[in-house]
Amino acid sequence: MPKKSGGPITSAGKARSAHNAIKYGITSNKLASAQESQLVHSYIKELSDFYGPTSPLEKLQIERIALCRAKLAHLYEVEQIRLQLAARDLEQNPEIILERGPYLSDVAKGMALEYLRFGELRLPCHLTKLQLQTLVHEIQNLKGTITSLADLKKYLPRLCQFLATHPDKSIHSATTIPDKLRLLNEDLNRCLDRGANYMEHTWALLAPILEKERAAKEALVKAAPKQEDELDKYLRQTQERRDLERGKSKVAAPAAVVEPIFPSHTLILEQLKSLVSILSHLTWAEEALSEYEKTKDLLQRSVTLPAQESDLLMRYQTTLERRLSSAIGELLELQRRKSP
Repeated sequence: MPKKSGGPITSAGKARSAHNAIKYGITSNKLASAQESQLVHSYIKELSDFYGPTSPLEKLQIERIALCRAKLAHLYEVEQIRLQLAARDLEQNPEIILERGPYLSDVAKGMALEYLRFGELRLPCHLTKLQLQTLVHEIQNLKGTITSLADLKKYLPRLCQFLATHPDKSIHSATTIPDKLRLLNEDLNRCLDRGANYMEHTWALLAPILEKERAAKEALVKAAPKQEDELDKYLRQTQERRDLERGKSKVAAPAAVVEPIFPSHTLILEQLKSLVSILSHLTWAEEALSEYEKTKDLLQRSVTLPAQESDLLMRYQTTLERRLSSAIGELLELQRRKSP
């Protein structure tokens, strides 16, 4: 059976242990700070000037009253500081306020938080709110069936124009409109998959840096001389001999051009859902932001301490008020007895 600790044995350890049960220094008879000491002396002077104590007991009661008054003042100050910290916690953690508002999807919550943190809300894939609304309106009013590129341009002209002039390098480099749409859909779905970790503002800031690093790496690869090892050299020479033996021409025949298969109407509709989804989350986020300040004001006005902490402070207050009442009563009794 392990031996129980006998507690601190050094003077320093005993001094620290003596403060273990004191949470705020409020119920202790010791002064917690120089400010509290100054307040006690101020109260002693004020009470002494009024009551004019002559006996040691009167002076002791005045000191007790001054100490209780100072401790109560400290208690009220602690409570106000705690309330201010709780209000500041609301200010610095907007997600607490958003949780109290209307239901939000994770993406909508991420959008709202980005606006509150950066003062602007960026949409993915260089979309503006007007562009997004226009494209979604066009999608929702789609009447025909898309079976070819001509149909795509006929029924979704604004979408085709947006894809054709898209500034993103990967989408711009795609050769066909369906490929551009596929890449756009992949980027939008990546954004949706991040949920509450919506970071389009951060990505916009990092994009030029990442692009610069990528270009620098590509330049280094191109500048580095390509070295052919012995195995590669042997394989190349062997292939060259076989080509000569078989009488093959050095100029390879052009490969047959294979026309890409146009995606089905169902697949295109599935890819278009990501644009509709982004607009839906954006609408939720804007509704939450319109209520944000009102909800924040109500929460700050009704902020309270946790129940356990509030109960503890209340018990401290009751204890100090009883001590103060007792000390005042004893002082008045001493004053009464002294009077002729």
